Amino acid sequence: MFLPDSRSSGSRSRPCAPAFTLIELLVVIAIIGILASMLLPALGSAKSKAKGMHCLNNNRQISLASKLYLDEANETFVFLWRNPRLPQQAGEPTQAQSLVPNAGVIWWPDKLSQYVPNDPRTFNCPGLHEAASLSAGGSTSTNMLGIAMNHAEIGRTYAAAPIPVHESDVAKPAATIVFADAGLVSNPAAPNPDDWIATPNGASVYMRVPSDTFFAAVDPVRLVARHNRRAPCGFVDGHAEMMKPSDTGMQFPLGNPAALWDKQ
Repeated sequence: MFLPDSRSSGSRSRPCAPAFTLIELLVVIAIIGILASMLLPALGSAKSKAKGMHCLNNNRQISLASKLYLDEANETFVFLWRNPRLPQQAGEPTQAQSLVPNAGVIWWPDKLSQYVPNDPRTFNCPGLHEAASLSAGGSTSTNMLGIAMNHAEIGRTYAAAPIPVHESDVAKPAATIVFADAGLVSNPAAPNPDDWIATPNGASVYMRVPSDTFFAAVDPVRLVARHNRRAPCGFVDGHAEMMKPSDTGMQFPLGNPAALWDKQ
């Protein structure tokens, strides 16, 4: 009796698919590498732009909080810091709850935080990765911070005899910067503010403007551009925009019409 071969009774055998050669694999890998090298800078730029927009929104919220404070404080701007810290006033956090813990003074973020509830990160620049260390008042923080107040044109220290700044003291509210990204710079002698480079742990909540002549030199905490060479800037009227540092006039002296930090 004839028995068919079981190997031939099923479907016909299929030819093996040709394998890639080593050269073909290397070519594919090279193409993938080229595409990745083209895409990564674009992705990095998009990520940096997203951080910049986030920081701009933070500056806008802080500027609006400042406007709310002005309305409730007889058109008086919030202090840069107040010494002594106590007695604690309504709406102020305790030292343990503070964004900038300090036993002796309270800083402006902890005064304005009641107008930006539930999100302390509003006072952070998302381009920072280290907590702020502030030279004035011996303050340190567990928060990134990095969004700073214009000192000493608008942000004043309230000590024994405070001299507050009123909204009526600002000649052009829509063209006067009150908040911006800032940090301790490593090259303060650079004449073009676009070239200022912030130190790694140089975040701050205050920035020295040219009218603060002595401290601007010995403590060069300046406006810095962390977002594609732009800095988010918040203005007295409550609006915010991205600007090159040179367009803010940080290189000009007091009284220059291009100095947007000058309240006059």
